[in-house]
Amino acid sequence: MSHFPHTELSTRHLLIRPFIDSDVDDIVASCSDRTARHFLRLPDPYTADDARVFIDKARRKWESGSAEWVIADPETNRYLGGIGLADVDRGRGSAEIGYVTAPWARGRGVAAEATIAVTDYLFANRIERSELRVVPENIPSQRVAIRAGYQKDGLLRSAAVGEQWRSDYLVYSRLPTDPPPPAPRYLPDLPSGRLTDGVVALDPFTPDDTDEYFALSALPEVWGTSMPPIPPDRAAIEQLCNHGAQMAWLAGQAARMAIRDAETGKLAGAMGVYRQGGPLPQVMLGYSLAREFRGRGFMSRAVGLAVDWSFDIVGAKRVVAGTASDNAASQAVLARAGFVKEGLERDRLLAPGGGFVDNVMWSILPKDR
Repeated sequence: MSHFPHTELSTRHLLIRPFIDSDVDDIVASCSDRTARHFLRLPDPYTADDARVFIDKARRKWESGSAEWVIADPETNRYLGGIGLADVDRGRGSAEIGYVTAPWARGRGVAAEATIAVTDYLFANRIERSELRVVPENIPSQRVAIRAGYQKDGLLRSAAVGEQWRSDYLVYSRLPTDPPPPAPRYLPDLPSGRLTDGVVALDPFTPDDTDEYFALSALPEVWGTSMPPIPPDRAAIEQLCNHGAQMAWLAGQAARMAIRDAETGKLAGAMGVYRQGGPLPQVMLGYSLAREFRGRGFMSRAVGLAVDWSFDIVGAKRVVAGTASDNAASQAVLARAGFVKEGLERDRLLAPGGGFVDNVMWSILPKDR
């Protein structure tokens, strides 16, 4: 006897139903998609016979105490994706949800809406913990987890296995006692995807920024004032631009952005807004600028945009920054942006090649703007 009632679920925009034979062609198309194949272990090529075998297994899942549904358009009944339970432990009252979205249904919030519905279904059937497992580079799936009210628990190292790769798993969970979705985010997305004053723009890094950002980070005056002060690693820069910066942003750790010439789109520098612990909502800024953009007021404008976002959108009460005591250019930027010098921390920063240098602490409050 099935542990779960064999039922359809419905939401505002979706029908979540059992598989039917006419889903075969759409399953083949979805499982032949390059993005889906990257994250799932699937036959190659994926054929109609493979789809029929999958449908048969999906139907039998209900008999074994699990569940598997199609995410469908309620008007046309067309397949938009699939969602099911990858692991059920009735003794511990836990289950893991897995899902896939068809290429023609992406960008519509389908996976998040279906995940919310299935999670509510689990809670109604005496499941006390629902999990999602996501590989770090799958940024869209991390967004699904957050939109569905899931909170990140931690990392399972080298637990995910694909066709030609092995990776970590980020583990997200939701409990019946958690607040309704979406899960809170300390660092929200930028309004309309970017910040700009018409001259300078700040927006998230993309894979296309890898070469320019590596060149910027390799400047001696840039890596020499970074912490730790060591030359950049190309692989680390590539990972950051591909998904690392977005992952840290979603986790509320840091919002790392490209500083661009608003007219040309060229990468001018980098801005980081870093969350800091403690009872007072506070963030710290870190930044760098390419040589060709120095002396043109770009950094002062970028700092101003980051400060306004930190106060008005993030809700920070203090924004702080530190500079080496001999970094006159950075101190001038902060002074022009309205920061107030708070004091000197002796031997606070690592120096290139060894030893320590003093750090000058700066801060700005909402009333200082």
